[in-house]
Amino acid sequence: MLAHKSAEPRGRRTGTVHDWFDVREKPVGGFARLSVHQVLLIAWARMAGLVSPFEFRLWWAAVEVRERRETAARERRGGPAVPSDFGNYAEWAGLVGSGGGEKAARRAFKRLHRLGLLLCSRESLRLIESPDELRRDDLSGYWELLERVGLAARRGQPLPVPRSMVRLLAGGVSKAVAFTMLGVVLRCLRRRKLNGSWMCVSGGLVSAAWISETFVLGEATVKHAFKHLRSLDWLVRLETPQWVRQRHGGKTLVNLDWRRPLEEQGSEVESTPRTAENSGVSTPPKTETKNSFQDEKTRNPVGPDRSGFSAEKFRNEKPPTLKHLVVEDLRSTPRLLAIFEQALAAGLVGAGYGQQLNFFAAAEHSLVKGTRNPCGLFMHVVKNRLWHYCTNDDEDAANERLKRHLYGNPRPREPKPVKPRLVQVVLSDDAKLVAAVQRVASQHRIPEPFYLLRRERPEWTRDRWDNAIAEIENARFHRLAATHAEREDEEFVA
Repeated sequence: MLAHKSAEPRGRRTGTVHDWFDVREKPVGGFARLSVHQVLLIAWARMAGLVSPFEFRLWWAAVEVRERRETAARERRGGPAVPSDFGNYAEWAGLVGSGGGEKAARRAFKRLHRLGLLLCSRESLRLIESPDELRRDDLSGYWELLERVGLAARRGQPLPVPRSMVRLLAGGVSKAVAFTMLGVVLRCLRRRKLNGSWMCVSGGLVSAAWISETFVLGEATVKHAFKHLRSLDWLVRLETPQWVRQRHGGKTLVNLDWRRPLEEQGSEVESTPRTAENSGVSTPPKTETKNSFQDEKTRNPVGPDRSGFSAEKFRNEKPPTLKHLVVEDLRSTPRLLAIFEQALAAGLVGAGYGQQLNFFAAAEHSLVKGTRNPCGLFMHVVKNRLWHYCTNDDEDAANERLKRHLYGNPRPREPKPVKPRLVQVVLSDDAKLVAAVQRVASQHRIPEPFYLLRRERPEWTRDRWDNAIAEIENARFHRLAATHAEREDEEFVA
């Protein structure tokens, strides 16, 4: 009964923009416009087993490639044509990382083509638009999913999915994390027209009970996904009154400033506060047991200034070691460099900046994808040299971390002066005809071009000819004035 209440909020105005919402023009890095049907169709195909995890990731990689081409076309509008080669499987393999490379990308493309989720050729790329395009006879499961989503599925505007999230889904996360992100976007991210301009609005009420019921996941699994997304700083949970949490869910924000690399921060050592997803149900039993001597909370509970042994303080002061990794070692650049030197001495990696880049890319990949044991995933990648598991996004984040550590924060670039565009004067048909006659007369050395035109067009008069000549001279004057102003600006800047 409680889950049903949180699934469909009642009595709230969906068009209200509260003061705790994050409103801006667009997220950092831009966004991809996806309809609710597009998001739910690929999610239902993954839930029903119609697509594999690799094909699910490849679909999101297609979204990123489409946005790249469209962004390049908008930036180069009026200039040379943008190459639209969608058959470059190396680009797809770099976005999805592990999974077999270009051969696996080709097989996944064929599978998505057969289902109708993706139509791609060398010159065009098209995503599915409606459920009718899905080549599947039984769509009852999809309509049930649409009904469970409820109010979030009836919004007319497309969802502004951040491109950083698109690349994260393409790079590979667990099924629970992926569906939790999609559920949060459905409830907490939209576009609205405010003060005459379209803005991205981040904020809403969502609970783990609603996500688990909608996407048929375990509630404890969704809670763990929430915790992982909070550790990545992709998700922000605000304090919410108790009656609001029980009925609708907790106040949730999608961090529109989220980008890689992840900031260096320590892991959570405090107990998880009561939120919407753990307020109405009992906490699931823990898989490991601790006695009072192992539990830090029961050790000398005098206050914040208590004396005695502190495991967290000892762990922070202890130098990093390859034999016992913690999450803080992967997040901290100096500690990870010390671990790289130990791995180099042990023969696990080679010397050089390229090996350092692979080492840090493996750390970034493990922090994002490793929900249960990121350090174990990191050691598995390093020991087996599975560098191809890392995506282009992982390498970019690792490169930025190393450059920031070696050279400091980059200085902001000064914007280049905008050059004025040449004034384009549109000539009339008479002026265009007179200009063409003048060119022909100049080529054949005819002294009086007016009579040449008069012989072919008897209706032309001298006044009409003079007006066309004046229009041509006026256009030439405007072009010369604009060119002179541009040269003066260049000399002033120099």
